[in-house]
Formats: sequence, C-alpha cells, structure tokens
Amino acid sequence: MKKYSLLSLLLCFLFACSDDKTDMPRIELSNLFLNGEDKDYSRNLKDILPLSAGDYINVSFRLYGNEADLASFVVGNEDSNINARISSYPENEVASDFLPTDDEMLRYKDGIRSTWVEVTLRVRSAKEEEVRPAFYLNSKAPDCEGAVYYLDLTTTAKPRASEEE
Repeated sequence: MKKYSLLSLLLCFLFACSDDKTDMPRIELSNLFLNGEDKDYSRNLKDILPLSAGDYINVSFRLYGNEADLASFVVGNEDSNINARISSYPENEVASDFLPTDDEMLRYKDGIRSTWVEVTLRVRSAKEEEVRPAFYLNSKAPDCEGAVYYLDLTTTAKPRASEEE
C-alpha cells in the first residue's frame, strides 16, 4: 500500500503543470536537412547516416507556449564535437533589451505564444560516438516545467563515400 501511495504522489508531481498539460510549452521538429540536400529527414531520423567532420545540419523547430507566453529558447551545446547555433528566427519577437551574444539563446517579448526557430549544427571533429544536442523551451506559465527536445545523432571518423573518391 505504501508503494502505491508513493507512486501516486510521484505522478502528481510529474503532472503538476496541469491535468491535461495545456500549460506546458512544446517543441516540434519541422524540418531537418543534411549538408544542404533537398531531402527532409525530420520524419525519418533513422535514415541519417553517421555524420563526419564538416557535416552540417539545418534544423527547424515550431515552438508553442500553449496557454502561456514563451519565455526563452536555449540551445544546449554540451558536446564538444558539435557546434550548434541559432541561425534564423523572427527578430521582431525577441526582446529588444536582450540581444543574443552567443547564438545559443533567445528571450521572447510578452505576448508571443508560438513561433519558429532554425538552428545549424556542424560536426567539428568526428569519432565513433552518439551525440545528443538538446534544445530547451521555457514559458511564462507559473509553476510549470519547460520542454526539452533531444536530437540523437551518430558521428563517425570515416569520411563520406563521396569524399573518399
């Protein structure tokens, strides 16, 4: 009985934002293009071959605050082999008193509940490993967690087939 009580209490904390999570911000992957190709990998991430040094990915996200205004979008660039930067966004929606200095964070004006952002990821040096850039979205809803989106990628030390020839 004690286990069930603890489990139900834990579930209450996990869903503390609201019963139907309408207040939680949401990040949706819109497009993902590799090395300027025309093929959009956003619906088939498994089709992306392991990335080599110099490869780049252009990623587009739709951001939703749902029932609350958006507060900030942050690129979590904790992997030293991937260089990530915000490359495009609607400038009129970003707070004018806050200019992004490192291309890794945006802070939104009041009243912005949905928008888009584009991020460019470039592989600096590659070795056989899994990399997982993270993207964070926070809203101005009180007592509500932010959203996180992880992009699971693989890198390789081997050059692409076209580079070997």
